[in-house]
Amino acid sequence: CEDEPMIIIASETEIRAEQMRFDRSLLFLKQLLQGMKLRPRYSPPPTRGPELPRKSFQDRGDIIVVQYQTFGGKQANLPMKKMSIGDMNTGDELAHYLIELTGFTQFTCISGGQKIEVFGNGAPLRDLRIGNGLLMVRKVADTPEKQFDGRSRLPSPIDSKVIDHFNELYDLLSLEDRLAKEVFSFLDLFPAQDRVRDHIQTMQASVGVLLPTDKPYKLLYCAKALRSCVEDEAFSTSPNSEFLKYSVRTIIAAFTRPETVETEESLRLLISYVLTECLLLALRAPVPPDTSSAYIADPQGYAQCLMQMITKAQVSNGLETARIEAHLLVREPFAALVEGTLHNEQVWDSLQSEPEFGKLIMKILLEDTRIDVRKAVADVIFGLSGTSGTKVLYKPQDPRSARSRFPVSKIDASLAHWWNILIELLPEVVKKPSQCQQLFEVSIAILHCVGKSIGASELCSCFESWSKLLISYHHVEVS
Repeated sequence: CEDEPMIIIASETEIRAEQMRFDRSLLFLKQLLQGMKLRPRYSPPPTRGPELPRKSFQDRGDIIVVQYQTFGGKQANLPMKKMSIGDMNTGDELAHYLIELTGFTQFTCISGGQKIEVFGNGAPLRDLRIGNGLLMVRKVADTPEKQFDGRSRLPSPIDSKVIDHFNELYDLLSLEDRLAKEVFSFLDLFPAQDRVRDHIQTMQASVGVLLPTDKPYKLLYCAKALRSCVEDEAFSTSPNSEFLKYSVRTIIAAFTRPETVETEESLRLLISYVLTECLLLALRAPVPPDTSSAYIADPQGYAQCLMQMITKAQVSNGLETARIEAHLLVREPFAALVEGTLHNEQVWDSLQSEPEFGKLIMKILLEDTRIDVRKAVADVIFGLSGTSGTKVLYKPQDPRSARSRFPVSKIDASLAHWWNILIELLPEVVKKPSQCQQLFEVSIAILHCVGKSIGASELCSCFESWSKLLISYHHVEVS
């Protein structure tokens, strides 16, 4: 017995001291790295410039150098940049290259003080006078923005040193939540690492292994890494449809599995938001309809889980720590629900059998007192109708929009479903006169699209009902 080694058990005070030392070390490194990024003069100059994305087309004509500056993105006050392109390349080719350069999926261009439509524009840049002065690229508000993960950026010596220890840091995500949160916030400063990306791209990991519910911060890190992988495919000219199918089914499985571990509400909302963003990227990738129709294997489960997510998001006030506003938490699952109905018509069948679906739409489009939430929901439906609010102007043809990816017959069938839902809600607007603008605007936009297909007797019935509402309504004049 005397030869047996002595087992020393650390006291609670010693454990707390080590935890504080761990927290402070991570905080110091995080502040140092963020400071170096904000002050590039403290970092050694790169031996080569960052790589520009590859063009999906050949330069034609004389090469011109275009100075451009971006506005409205996640990074403010960006300096002017330069790119080269052939003056016989088309406006549409420039638009797709700008998507790769800026990360914006929808934007407007101003050159020489005039707005230029580049999406779908087959005119050569020489005729559009692109290159004569600064090209201003402004992101359309509340549209998705491609997240550059920084893998093309040269790492600093400190970055490289930290990345060398990624495996140990990644394993620490399995610690208790308080410590795992600190590790995650540190690792989130870096692009998704190859160990996790490679694991995802094998398409062999089950949902329980890839997105473990009992390790929420490891789940969140892997969800962001999955988003990075999906983003590469979604913006590729030839996306890997098998990987997209695997990603969609993995995310849906994560949404529909029972919650066996209690997770903090704000963290659960953040995980749902990241996975929903990822789901939308995959659903909007340009793949053949035969491929995308196989994405959703359980239409009823898909409809129910997204309805639940919308309901939970609608009662939240956003995620201040992650800078995600409430309207975004509602918009993303609602947009995924709308996308799902286009990929698999049985999702509509499931929604129509859900008695709470109409009530949910009324809550988010009429009853919610936050105008940003109502506008976000309306914008998703405007995307289906191809219109822009009350003006009913057709937007530039975005290659990732629903109208670009699906036949007109499918879009019109979906709009007909929405019309049937909205006409049931219209009598309720008299109860919320100060909040009904978005519901009216969406209804008018859809009516412009499907009005010709509505029978005369049905229209007469609608007019009669609406006339009675107007006559019985006691209005209040405001100055």
